[in-house]
Amino acid sequence: MSQPKSLIMTSLPMPATAPSVARWVAEVRRSGIQGYFGQIAGIVRYARATGRVTPLEYYYYHLYDRDRRTEAECRLFIGHRGRRRIVLALNSMRAGILGDDKLVTYGYLKGLGFPTPATRALIHAFRTFGDVPTLHDRTEIEAYLQSHATFPMFGKPLGKSNALGVASLQGREGSHLLLTGGRRIPIGTLIDSIMSFLPRGYIFMDHLQPHPDMVAVCGDRLGTIRVYVLREDNTPTILGVLWKITCGANMADNFHLSGNLLGALDPDTGVVTRVVGGSGPDEREFETHPDTGARLIGFAIPRWHDLIGLVRRAALAFPLLPYQAWDIAVTPHGPVFVELNSAGDVSLWQRAMGRGIMNDRLRAILEKRGR
Repeated sequence: MSQPKSLIMTSLPMPATAPSVARWVAEVRRSGIQGYFGQIAGIVRYARATGRVTPLEYYYYHLYDRDRRTEAECRLFIGHRGRRRIVLALNSMRAGILGDDKLVTYGYLKGLGFPTPATRALIHAFRTFGDVPTLHDRTEIEAYLQSHATFPMFGKPLGKSNALGVASLQGREGSHLLLTGGRRIPIGTLIDSIMSFLPRGYIFMDHLQPHPDMVAVCGDRLGTIRVYVLREDNTPTILGVLWKITCGANMADNFHLSGNLLGALDPDTGVVTRVVGGSGPDEREFETHPDTGARLIGFAIPRWHDLIGLVRRAALAFPLLPYQAWDIAVTPHGPVFVELNSAGDVSLWQRAMGRGIMNDRLRAILEKRGR
């Protein structure tokens, strides 16, 4: 199968590469914070700690810098491998499909009366989704885009893709599609990208619009709210909340897309307390949006109590998933569920907040389960 293609040509994914990590190592040494041997010792120490932090995450979380945080604070960070251990300890793998397959997620939530984006069309070899039309091949996809699609709409793969293949479609001009930001691409280019995600599948859905208060700050680009939930004894607890802030020409809010930001939120009020961009030693804090100039710090997410109440109710509908990470859009009509991550990456919250997510409650639950 060919590799998935990104439609976000002007904002390519920016994972930390080996050269950038090598540069961070040299930069940390040059700055006098930690020498080479001190960094190696730190990487080994935190890789063996409860959080199982990887070498890359060691730099993401600035664990080399004792002026930034103490040893005890460093040990509160959970790495990718540590997060996996938590998920395996808390969640039933049998229920993972409820969050990992968008059709299943949307169908389940819709059946329970929770708000989700309306699905316009499904692209798959054999699956169906109620009365939503299913497109099976290039010919049917092209016919739909040329004659039956209504705009705007949003397209994305059914499975996890880290924003590869997403398409924010604003309209059609002949044989070209208009993307958010004013770009035009041939219809065939979109179809090529979609085909690379088969047989897993692809969907076209409603293009959700951000709440007017958020448009005033970030422009007409949707950035979702990530809410981490931990449920024990049938009581959902909010572990952490952040805002994935879309910037530049990006059509998705994924943080690995160049220029996007993360905003830490007060879980009680929805007020932005800290905003960061970049990775490792290149990380910097922002007070205003880089495109609009509007102030981010102190901004309150609209419909906050509606959003948190919705998450608490939905959390109880997934009894086999005590640990959940929700992505929610705040629209003019209220909060709408966009995605459920049954193994949600905690690095986003930790980078936004600048502290580890391992608290006493989470530690007690893991100890209770022998982890």
